[in-house]
Amino acid sequence: MRAPLLAFCITLAASSHVAAQNASAFIPPDHWVYSALRRLDALGWLPGGSDPGRRSIPQHELRALLDSAVVRSSGHTVAEAYAQRFAEEFRTGDGFHVTDARVGASAQRTEGSALAGEGYAAENEWSGARIVADQELLGADLRAAIAGGPFAAAVSLQQTNEDGSLSEAHAVLASSALGAWAGRRDTGFGYSTHGAIALTNAQFDGGGVFLNRPLMLPSFLRYIGPIRLELHLTRVGNIVNAFGEQHRTDPWLHAARFSFEVHPRFRVGINRVMMFGGEGNEPVTFENVAKSMIGMFTTNRGLFANQLVSVDGTLRVPVSFPMLAYLEWGADDTAGGWRSVPALSGGLRLPMLPGVQSASLDVTGTWFSESCCGNAIWYRNHVFRGSWADDGVLLGHALGGTGRELAATLGMHAGSARLRVELTGLLRDRGDENVFAPQREGRSSAGRVSVAYRIAPRIEMDVAADFERGSGGAWSQSGLRARVRSSF
Repeated sequence: MRAPLLAFCITLAASSHVAAQNASAFIPPDHWVYSALRRLDALGWLPGGSDPGRRSIPQHELRALLDSAVVRSSGHTVAEAYAQRFAEEFRTGDGFHVTDARVGASAQRTEGSALAGEGYAAENEWSGARIVADQELLGADLRAAIAGGPFAAAVSLQQTNEDGSLSEAHAVLASSALGAWAGRRDTGFGYSTHGAIALTNAQFDGGGVFLNRPLMLPSFLRYIGPIRLELHLTRVGNIVNAFGEQHRTDPWLHAARFSFEVHPRFRVGINRVMMFGGEGNEPVTFENVAKSMIGMFTTNRGLFANQLVSVDGTLRVPVSFPMLAYLEWGADDTAGGWRSVPALSGGLRLPMLPGVQSASLDVTGTWFSESCCGNAIWYRNHVFRGSWADDGVLLGHALGGTGRELAATLGMHAGSARLRVELTGLLRDRGDENVFAPQREGRSSAGRVSVAYRIAPRIEMDVAADFERGSGGAWSQSGLRARVRSSF
């Protein structure tokens, strides 16, 4: 396990005299509030510059967004329920104070899980999916967060069977407009419930900077509307193949998102994620990084970096009932990929089904092209042979590259949002260039179900199960988790 950059955290803490509004720790991207935020956005109840395409948002901003939704919806019961549930979990206060303190216990079982394959097809070095040993885990976890003035921090500890881990440890230093963080935390980009092309989710051991509130640019640039910007840097585990040698190493991973709202109904986001450097690769110099950032090859014909770029957008469709359309369009590593070998993921979100205000529906179609015309293979790279992954854990969409997927999620948030149920069904067809091929090439069906119930203001239980089964029963994978958590 890579240690977080604790020294940088201490530096941030020592610098906390900077004048600022209250900072707060980030809320992990698997928290229920993100699905609530996407729903409120589709209803048009979030203020300009909210950008739910971010997968990690500070606690104080989430509270402000939920409170704003209550006002903008004229006190609608759905918005009030989300704000109340969030207030039950997280605290506010003056001076240095505890913003989150919780403990939990869980039981989990996984069977047939797989890591992304290694190698590159052009040289017949295709490992295919690497099956992970079945696991049965009993665990306990603890999370604590503090905040005061411009400084905030959070720590999460996990104990499973006989192994302990630090799943989160980050510090935040924020002014009224700009923030910086360092340590360990999860982050990602994208609007879809069903995953993003460039960066669905990744654990970052590093740091980053972000706008702490939406900003308006000066002069004529004000017409693009409120903007958001965040940049992050970490190291990942991969395989570098350069200068005739191949070995495992830890390249850098840079992730950035810039978003703007040209109209209250229309939002655009630009995502750029780059894997670069690593022992045995081209050296990490200002020139090599700068050339990669602007899309130029480095000195050795494209060694040094592997990049994914995507543009996403959302449109609240002006019809008689609430509806949001979204689309992400991505390219892998080469400029011609936009038109020759694109990836597309888009769909519709109905935040309230007619006659059933507690229910929502999200339908997404995703398609990754096969390679052609001298362009790259999706999620495969001739320099970084470990795929678009961190030690085999896929950084992008769960489909895994070449192929197609149709997914639908029916959500039900009832009983003043104390009961939350989500049912997802997926149909997949993976191509022969997919990072899980050839073992899991072809058609499969998959599903997920999650049920969470707030049995008391500060106690919640949840159960989640998922499965995927290849055509004809050729292979399968499944997972089951039960958990109880209490905040205090």
